[in-house]
Amino acid sequence: MKAFFKDAAPYLLAAAVLIPTVAMLGLYQGGRTVVEDSRNPEWRAENLPREKTGTWAEQKVLDQITRYS
Repeated sequence: MKAFFKDAAPYLLAAAVLIPTVAMLGLYQGGRTVVEDSRNPEWRAENLPREKTGTWAEQKVLDQITRYS
């Protein structure tokens, strides 16, 4: 087994570094897509209606936060 790990070590290191990096890049790209789509009023109406964003009291607090009041 030691001989196998000695030969595979560079590949295992590359996988250990690349997999989390690619995952973070995917998360970042997904966030950018949501931000870009959220500027579209049709997208907001379809994906963020009041019934999906919590109770009326919670929505009131969120509205106050977003309006800085």
